[in-house]
Amino acid sequence: MPDSYLYILFATLFLICLLQTLRLRKVGKMAYQQREQHPERAKCNPEVSIIILCQEQEAQLRELLPILLSQQYAAAYEVIVVDMCDKRETSEWLETMEEHYRNLYHTFCPASARDISLQRLALSLGVKAASYDWLVFLPVDAQLLDERWLSHFTAYCDEKTDAVLGIASYAKGGGWYGQKVRFQHLWEQLTFLPIASRHSPFAPTPLPLCYRRNHFLSHQGFADTGLLVVGTEALLVNHNITRGRCRVNLLQEAMIQLPLPSPYVWQRNQLFEVETRRHLRRAFFPLLADVCRQITLPIFVILVMFCLARYQSLLFSTEGWDGSLDETMLQLLPLLSLCSLLVACLIQFFMLRNSCRVLGLKHPPLALPFLMLWLPCNGLWNWLRWCFTKKEVFRRKFI
Repeated sequence: MPDSYLYILFATLFLICLLQTLRLRKVGKMAYQQREQHPERAKCNPEVSIIILCQEQEAQLRELLPILLSQQYAAAYEVIVVDMCDKRETSEWLETMEEHYRNLYHTFCPASARDISLQRLALSLGVKAASYDWLVFLPVDAQLLDERWLSHFTAYCDEKTDAVLGIASYAKGGGWYGQKVRFQHLWEQLTFLPIASRHSPFAPTPLPLCYRRNHFLSHQGFADTGLLVVGTEALLVNHNITRGRCRVNLLQEAMIQLPLPSPYVWQRNQLFEVETRRHLRRAFFPLLADVCRQITLPIFVILVMFCLARYQSLLFSTEGWDGSLDETMLQLLPLLSLCSLLVACLIQFFMLRNSCRVLGLKHPPLALPFLMLWLPCNGLWNWLRWCFTKKEVFRRKFI
């Protein structure tokens, strides 16, 4: 490659890094606009049915239900718990809770249903048991940060909307592993939530989801989402919601917090996420653009290292130097390439920090450049694992 082309290449990579950072900052701007308009929207709260799936998670259920059932909400709402394991202890405790809360109901998946997709069956049972038109799918391990969380989350449920996506964050701690989990989830939210609100509906999981019940029934539930074991909610939104009918709720008060998953669960979820994305519709170009954004910084770093290794001897050398412009630019190439990389990293850090501040999420750590380099490597590793995994693992029959 001629040396003169390196300047053009570095300028192109720097511009791409800048543009992708501005795009990631777009979520922060959307959140700021919603925060300014929220007082007007807070008065519109529909009647909702909250569906929670429980699978040997009684401890998390005991922590979530008292807070959820004591929400300050202007309209009527109900909570439906679907026990996917039909444990006697959980059922007895729920029956005791139902005596104190008239808007709490529970059902279970029969023992004969262990060979089918339990998640889809449980969600279908919860939807059929619901009484109201708006459904809220909430993870059982979610931590609500506000006593008016439900009121804030349903503020964008109106006649022009069929689905509302929320935001989630993971708990602090966990060292380097925790930073990786939080950054990957942050990247997915900042990348796909703007697309969900204006182009093709995407639902990065796990997220709180609000879905119109009549829309669910008119599309025959999960009949159009294949036979995958996981990814039910993501495919439900992507396949059934049309452009312009999906909203994104970025209010801090509507956010939920999730505990850090175990490394095994996290690795498993990433593997199944690769299979789920294969079944997304109108997703080729958004996913391709995401891959390009991820590999930009690693390519930038490789080229900087190449320039430092090849031209470092010319940086402070004056032998044979005639002072011409070409030789001066060639001599300054290592320094300029390193400075452009540092500037790009600083811009990304401050832009992401501002977006996280508006969203109420944890700020990106100082190890952001290393996380940006780790992200495409992690994606490649998950894709390789998916290639060598039997595809029967991702599917089960569904009745």
